[in-house]
Amino acid sequence: MTAPILTTKLHIPSLRRKLVPRQRLLERLDEGLHRKLTVVSAPAGFGKTTLLGEWIQSQEAGGPPTVKVAWLSLDSDDNDPARFSACLAAALQQADERIGQVGRQAFELGGSSLQESYLVRLINQVAVLPDRFVLVLDDYHLITAQVLHDAVTFLVDHLPENLHLVLATRADPPLPIPRLRARGHLTELRQSDLRFTAEEAAAFLRDVMGLDLSTKDVAALEARTEGWIAGLQMAALSLQGHSPQPATRSAFVQAFTGSHRFVLDYLVEEVLDQQPPALQEFLLKTSILDRFSGSLCDAVLEIGDRRSETGDGRVEATDRQDLVPNIQSPSQQILENLESSNLFIVPLDDERRWYRYHRLFSDLLRKRLWQTSPALVPALHHRASAWNEQQGLMAAAIEHALAAQDLERAVALIEEIAEATFMRSEIATFLNWMERLPDESVRSRPTLCFFHAWALLMSGRSLDAVEQRLQDVACVQGDPDSTDIMEGRMAALRAYLMLLQADTRHLAALCRQALQHLPESDLFLRNTVVWMLNVAELGARDLQHGSQALEEVARMGEEMGNPLIAVVALCHQAKLQMRLGRLYRAQEVLKQALQLATHPPGRRLPIASEPLIGLGELEREWNHLEAAADYLTQGIELAK
Repeated sequence: MTAPILTTKLHIPSLRRKLVPRQRLLERLDEGLHRKLTVVSAPAGFGKTTLLGEWIQSQEAGGPPTVKVAWLSLDSDDNDPARFSACLAAALQQADERIGQVGRQAFELGGSSLQESYLVRLINQVAVLPDRFVLVLDDYHLITAQVLHDAVTFLVDHLPENLHLVLATRADPPLPIPRLRARGHLTELRQSDLRFTAEEAAAFLRDVMGLDLSTKDVAALEARTEGWIAGLQMAALSLQGHSPQPATRSAFVQAFTGSHRFVLDYLVEEVLDQQPPALQEFLLKTSILDRFSGSLCDAVLEIGDRRSETGDGRVEATDRQDLVPNIQSPSQQILENLESSNLFIVPLDDERRWYRYHRLFSDLLRKRLWQTSPALVPALHHRASAWNEQQGLMAAAIEHALAAQDLERAVALIEEIAEATFMRSEIATFLNWMERLPDESVRSRPTLCFFHAWALLMSGRSLDAVEQRLQDVACVQGDPDSTDIMEGRMAALRAYLMLLQADTRHLAALCRQALQHLPESDLFLRNTVVWMLNVAELGARDLQHGSQALEEVARMGEEMGNPLIAVVALCHQAKLQMRLGRLYRAQEVLKQALQLATHPPGRRLPIASEPLIGLGELEREWNHLEAAADYLTQGIELAK
């Protein structure tokens, strides 16, 4: 006897009265009709079903339908081959009653596999009809039976020209996707395509959810949710229950995270609780990482050592082979599986080596980790810090040491890379680290106090704060050699202060004092002092000689890997060229400086603000006001 099929499984979902127009995606789906297969693959809540419903409605809006649509909403019970064939036949009969009778016969016979002969007859039935058909299989991720994946693969490979297959899924289906892609038979819409743009997010919040938010608040919500439609909807529902006062709503937007109760409930029910326990453990422990690779995850979970810590901090042996057996880097395979499963993970490079979690998902995981294993969190951060230090990723090593509250380690790491941080002009980063350290941890380290004083001076902080740090340096007694070196450093710092105050007479004297005490090995500070000395002596030289001196300082800075001084020296040289009336030569020098201040792949250091502002001044001189405004805006933002 034939088991009944829920007719709701065959109905195209009705659309809400208000929708955000997504013309760009509808056009992609239209183009896909000329190929065999369309895969719409994204995590829960990205509007896959809604988009397909809107697309089908658009097909019917222009008069007589250009295609006939068969829709099947799948569930886990459909993994039975006979049931799947019956549902498939019923869906096709909804589109055209002449199709699919053989499917009901197969279901009544209760076959344990989906026979190839059935698919051949089904394909032949469609092929002889004059109409065009679209078959939509929604929630395809619920299909786990390999026999059904094999059947769908056979169907795709032998589709008649008048039948197009669409799969909506939360995870990439185990079909020959690379082959279909290479042959031009595949259209793909993924998370990056489905996420709301800033304009679509604004339209959704305003027109669909009826919220009158400021442009700043809309942008903040779009960034926080990363265009995740369900996340925006839950934020909007929460806002509807808040006071309409702009200040109140803005405060909510700033505080909105993955730990908000609506988002939390959704992600826990729809995503986290659906995963096996071992994978949940992996997700929770790696959530402390802002970005991660397979090797880093191995280190944090101690997979290579096959050891782990319990929630109370005890170390015990464990076997991670329940996650991925017999591979060199278990975590890398897990990450690739997470990506193919669309589990709120974002690849950060084309090689699929580095990833991060969706921000709201990461918020949820971290909150759950703190709730279940708070004693484990510092140990995880310590492992991450050690791995990053070994890889030379010192900024990340410092951040994890601070998160672990391992202050002694953090102070040592910051002191170790202070000079390199200054060379990259990353003064704001250095100050951020220093502000998170207790004062008593810094006072006993004269080198760290010195660089802190310099950073305070460069960032425009009060002279009182600078002098306080210099007093801390003076209070620490050391051996005669280190005292002599520190005297040279102090002279260099006070010379920089004279430079800011345009006191060239005292500047030159302090520079010579600094060069007398600084060792030849201290290339960074000696290079900096030579630059300041050249600036001080420019007035007493002819401009041509001064330009050559600055060019030499820039060359030295570039050779020793000190972009800060190299760029500043080139910018001073460009100013001299402008005074000589050589504007195009000044432009060449500024572009050279901008190139030195740009690290691959195109990341600009803060010191790039200097050549950008210089180029803006040149464009203004030439009355190219639009280009001038662009350069100056970029320069001001970096300078901040």
